[in-house]
Amino acid sequence: MPRLFARLSAAALLFLAAMQVLCAPASHAEDLTKIAPTGYVIDLAGTLDPTAKSKLTALCAELQQKTGAQMAIVTVHSFEGRSVEDYAADLYKHLGVGPKKDDRGVLLLVNQQGELQTSVARDDKRNSINHQEVQISSGVLKRVMTTRRELIVSDTGEDSAVGAQESVARLELHTVVAIPVEKLPMIEALDATVSTRQGELLGVLYLDSHNPSSAFSELDREVLRTLAREAANVIENARLFASSREKARLDHEIEIASEIQRQIQPKQFPRLPELQVAGFTLACHSVGGDCFDVVELDDGRYGLFVGDISGKGISASLLATLLQGVIYTTATLDSPPAAMVSRVNRFLCERSIEERYATMFYGVLTRTGAIEYVNAGHVPAILRRKGGALEALESTNFPVGLFPDAEFLNGTANLQKDDFLVIYTDGVSEATNLRGELLGDTGLRKIIQDFGGENVDELAELIRHGVQSFTGGAPQSDDITLLVIQYRGIGT
Repeated sequence: MPRLFARLSAAALLFLAAMQVLCAPASHAEDLTKIAPTGYVIDLAGTLDPTAKSKLTALCAELQQKTGAQMAIVTVHSFEGRSVEDYAADLYKHLGVGPKKDDRGVLLLVNQQGELQTSVARDDKRNSINHQEVQISSGVLKRVMTTRRELIVSDTGEDSAVGAQESVARLELHTVVAIPVEKLPMIEALDATVSTRQGELLGVLYLDSHNPSSAFSELDREVLRTLAREAANVIENARLFASSREKARLDHEIEIASEIQRQIQPKQFPRLPELQVAGFTLACHSVGGDCFDVVELDDGRYGLFVGDISGKGISASLLATLLQGVIYTTATLDSPPAAMVSRVNRFLCERSIEERYATMFYGVLTRTGAIEYVNAGHVPAILRRKGGALEALESTNFPVGLFPDAEFLNGTANLQKDDFLVIYTDGVSEATNLRGELLGDTGLRKIIQDFGGENVDELAELIRHGVQSFTGGAPQSDDITLLVIQYRGIGT
């Protein structure tokens, strides 16, 4: 057994023996009398049950008695707060990989660019080697990555063609071992065809020595393969844990963003003798791309705003928050709706990315019931007269955020006593049921037309309930926002 790999082989052989003990009570210590003087079994995250751990402990004691080896069970309790590189270093430590005099051990991991990058390097005194100083034959690494087979180069003639390479000769190496570290192959099934997909390459375990070595047996090779599989398990578990921590961090940040978005929504709506307002928004995901607001202006007037950002998710929610802030600030300047929307449009064209735009409805309602509005590419607002007749406040404008020089035209309407105005986003009319059918404008208009209540709260709840009843438990496919206004007349 080559001296370079003595402790390495001990660790892997002990692992194989442990697996035999777990499968059969009979002891196999007699078969391992030739192993090196030290070995370990790694218990990842303390997952060994008490019975298995007891058997392994007994096996360690028996091996120690028969061979004089110092055996131990090493438990890695937690991945908490540690990187893949930390566990790569632990792998060398726990498996007893300690290069002897003039020897090196290196673990290279595949980075995001698909290139091998040195993760851990140890010299003959078990000290870390500066990664910039590590020189490894590129031909050896390329061959291992291509063939996915271990490569052993020794002065006994094994792989002599590689041994003759300039980089190996220049480093005066007598022994080189490179082992691919990869996930287990994946079994895939498509109809009646079952195939095996090669496991992902995680890295390469590389060891070399300037000392002469003896021939490698098939058992030696199997030991090295077993060690590589154990290395892959440790590395993959560390990566999965790091990925899960990153996901938890992102989930926490999204929850904070969602809470901020909820906090900037209107806390209360006007409840005046002549005007009552109700509204709500339901995000499709944790955060949404819809926004709405009611802005109090001079002379008893109110600015009514509903916006819908193209797309969904975090980027849409950021732009929705920005749009709501800009609308509130610009509306207080008390410009006509068309001038105000033009200013918002130029701002978005200058500050937002090209793929993002917004549809919006903004109107100013006076105490007399007159409303001047701009519908910028938005779904038509619905005006319900007291007798049940419906009128649509259609769009004649582009969405905001597309063309900086776009012109926006005002529309006008007059609300009479006990008329209702419903402003909403397309998540309401495009609500989908389990059969894939849309509620549509027709379905929404019927809900509003059949309303027999007396106030905005009842109408808002009726629309919410109507959408939920129609979808029948189907997943929400878009953000839903609704703003309902009831004009009750002056002096009511």
